[in-house]
Formats: sequence, structure tokens, C-alpha cells
Amino acid sequence: MDKDKNIQYYVGRLGQLRAVFDVKKKRYKELRRWLAPNTGNFEEDDPKRLKNQYFKDIINTMPYKYNITLATMLGSNFTSPAVRWFKMNQRNKKPTREEKRYFQEVENVEYDTFEDANLHPTLNNVYLEAQTYGVGASYMVKKRSGKPMRFRPLTIGEFYIEDNVDGEVDVLYRHFTLDLRQLEQMFGLDNVPNKYKIAIMQGKYDQDVTIWHSVEPNNNYLEAWENKYNKPFVSAYFIEGCHDGLLEMKGMSYFPYFVARWDKFGSDPYGVGVGITALGDIKMLQKYERDLAKASSKKILPNVKLPTSMRKQKTDLSAGKPIFVDGKDAVTAAFQINYDTREARENIKEIEQRLYTYFYNDVFFAMLGADKTMSATEAAARNSEKLQMLGGIVTRWQKDFLEPIITTTYIALGERGELPDAPESLQGKTIDIDYHGTTFQSIALADLSMLERYIQLSAGVEAVKPGSLDWVNGDEIMKHIAEKMDVPVDTVNSQETVDGIRAQRAKQQQMIAQKEQAEAFESAGAAAKDFSQANTTGENMLAQMMGER
Repeated sequence: MDKDKNIQYYVGRLGQLRAVFDVKKKRYKELRRWLAPNTGNFEEDDPKRLKNQYFKDIINTMPYKYNITLATMLGSNFTSPAVRWFKMNQRNKKPTREEKRYFQEVENVEYDTFEDANLHPTLNNVYLEAQTYGVGASYMVKKRSGKPMRFRPLTIGEFYIEDNVDGEVDVLYRHFTLDLRQLEQMFGLDNVPNKYKIAIMQGKYDQDVTIWHSVEPNNNYLEAWENKYNKPFVSAYFIEGCHDGLLEMKGMSYFPYFVARWDKFGSDPYGVGVGITALGDIKMLQKYERDLAKASSKKILPNVKLPTSMRKQKTDLSAGKPIFVDGKDAVTAAFQINYDTREARENIKEIEQRLYTYFYNDVFFAMLGADKTMSATEAAARNSEKLQMLGGIVTRWQKDFLEPIITTTYIALGERGELPDAPESLQGKTIDIDYHGTTFQSIALADLSMLERYIQLSAGVEAVKPGSLDWVNGDEIMKHIAEKMDVPVDTVNSQETVDGIRAQRAKQQQMIAQKEQAEAFESAGAAAKDFSQANTTGENMLAQMMGER
């Protein structure tokens, strides 16, 4: 491996990606300052500076609250750990029972993995960054000896990205910091650049080093010859500014980074978020709050005019303290404050309401604050409106962000042999991902509510016109309910089992009918025998009847 040539390539690529990002950096820093001060890690940031120092510019915290609320609502409505928010399916074909069982077993493994791997807190971080800056990212750390698989979020400024021809992110460079002890642990002493080896060997570990990790497509990849070196992606760790700074380079079967864009226009890989739309109002809100605070302060403790005779006199101007002056000398306010605080408060409320709408809080809280007597159909209508308000954002996230997480985890688990064997019928087939988050489940339940209403109405019509229920296909209704409610496949009988149960029931009913018929014939025969042997000569009713005839 030609380290010098490779390090030159990676440093050159880093420069290209950095140049694209730097065009937007000023805007990102402004968003951090006014909206999300606890995010961001730019190359030039002082690591010793506490992020809470950025909060000094935020007087009115409502925009910050609205932003956090939106991220929380997105997570709870679309990827809540409390529900099974995704489901695997076969494209353009109803899966067989065996295929359904396989999909559910794989889903169970992935849900367990996600729970242990810190996925859902990571997703909330990504949602917050994407809606604020337009882009959010995370990455997957492969399972190592004694260490589980982990998902970790990235923050703005830590990574640079590039799209492929399809508009999908397939190049990412990120930076992070290690001290020399951690550098040796991660890459081994033999792979550390010479300028750091001596310090490590002398036990001087207090120096920090910026490491870059890059992942991009392998342009020399040959699918037919895949091995541990020939993989679809190339991963490299390097130190910028060192001619021998290439720490590691290897192939990867998948792209381990997951990037969400809030909204995307043209060839811009970084996207646009709610934050940039709301930034003008956010800055105006903070200005109104500052002006209102200054005006209130001036009214409470105004600047005063003092006689020159008091220049050298110690005077306490705090509230309630007397001031003694002689003769015509007087203490008066330097100027009158005519700032209309009522109008300022009205303007503040108006801006807060606009921001409440910008961050979709009105959409989500409309559902939470709905009348508890609302029907499932009405609730679903509210949820449909919610999805329409978010437009293509949810669809884009599902395709570009959530689906790669699910499929990449599937590949990683398969490489470690932690998945069940796939049925032969699925070999070479495309697997689709359906999403069943809280909002989608509510819509599905509304569909079942309409179906229930149809059955009730059909029963009413049957009472008026017998035979109307012949139009109702009970078997297909039961299958539809099981599908919509995503019940475990083993809780629903197969078609063969149902046919067997029905055949057994029909046989039992036939046997019962035959037995009842035999008993009826036997009873009729006994009655005929008794009748033939009856006494017709004596004084009895039968004799009288025979005589009358």
C-alpha cells in the first residue's frame, strides 16, 4: 500500500468537501447561536469552551423549546420504541406463511439490537439537527469483542458529505479527537505516525490529535471477486498534515453513516431545515425581549441628572434611598421613557405564535389536545392531516435515512450469523420496508373501524333482506384484520389448518345429522310396531276410532 499516495488523495478530497461546507458555515454558526446552542462541533471551536456559554444570546427560550418539542414529536410518532414501527415485506407479492415467519423473526432480532444499540436516543438527536440545520447524521459502530453494536449521533461541523448521481449520500468525512493513549489503543503503535511514536514510548499521552475518518465508494470494486479487501466501500482513518498519517484503510460491505435531510433542493447535499426559515423571527423575538427588558429597567432605575455640587458626594441612587440637595439644586430624570411595553408584548406573542407554527407544534398538539371522545376515524383524519403538513419530509427520511439503518443492520447481523436462514423463495428477491409508527397505526385502526362499520351495516341489511351477507367474505376480512394489526404469524392459522378444521367440523356435523336421522327412523319404526300390535277389539279409544271408520 502506497501510504504517501493515499494520504495525498484523502487530504485532497477533504479539502474539496471542506470548501463546500465552508460556504454554509456562517449560516450554521448563526443557527447554533440563536436556536441550538448545545449543538455543533466546528473544526475551529475551542474544545475547552463550555457549550452553555452560547446560551447567553437566548433570552426568550420558546424557539428552543419548540425545536426540542418537534424532535420529540417526530420520534414518538414515527420511530417510537414502544411500538413496532417498521415491517419487512416482499415487493409486489404477498408473502407466504413461511416468508412472514422469517420476516417477523428478523424484525424481532433487529428490534432487540436497536434497543441495546442506543438507536432511539440517536434518532432524536438526528431529528433535532436535521430540522435545525437541514442535515443530521449518525453512524453505526460494529460489534467488537465484548462490546455491543452501537449507534452514535454526529453534530453539525463534525462531518462533510457528498451525494452520488442519485442524490444519495455515499461519501462522508468526519473528524474526532483522541489523545495519544487512545490513538495507540485504537490503531496500534506500529501504525502511529513517527512524530507521535516517541511521545507514546515515553509515556507522554497528554497531546490531543485530530483524526479523520472517511468512507466512500470503492471505484475498483468487482462484485464477482468480493473478499475482505474488495468491498463496495473503502474506509480510511488518517491524520491531516502528516506524510505518514494514514492510520488504517480497509474495505466495507456497507456505508456505516446515515444522513437525514429535512428538505433538499437541487444538488445541495446539506439540505434546508426549519431553522433557517424561522431565523429572522427568532432574532427579532430576542431583540424585542432585550428592548423590553432595557425599557423596564430604565423605568425602574432611570438615568438621573445631578447638580454639579454633588459630583464628589457619595450618593446612593438605589430605590427608596433619600437624596439630599441644597437650594435650587435638584435630582431629575435625564430623559423620559416612552417605550410602549404593551405593544412590545403583543409583538412578542405574535412572533411566538408564528414560531409555534414554523416548528409544527400546532399540528402535533392539535392531536394531543383533541377531544377524548373523538372516534378512531376522526383521529385518523387528524393524523392524515399531520402527514400532509409534513409533506415529503417523512417519505424522504424513510427512504434516505431509516431504510438504510434497517438494511445496514440486516447486513451487519447477517455477517455475524445472528439471523435465521432465509427461505429459498426469498433468495435474490427485493425486500421492502413498510412503516408502522404511532401515526400510521392510528390510520390503520381507522381502516379497521370502517370495516367494522361495514360488517354492522351488512348485518342490519341481512335482517331486512336475508341472503345479503353472502356478499361478505369473512375469510378475507379476517386476513385483512391480521395484516393491519400486524399480529404474529403463528397466532393465525394457515389455510391448510383452517381447511382441516372445517373438514373435521363438517364431518362431525354430518355424523351428528346421520345419528339424528337414524334415531328418527328408529323412533318411527317403534311407533309403527306398537300401532300394528294394538288391541282393536276391546273398549278403548283405538277401537272406537276403528269402529267409526
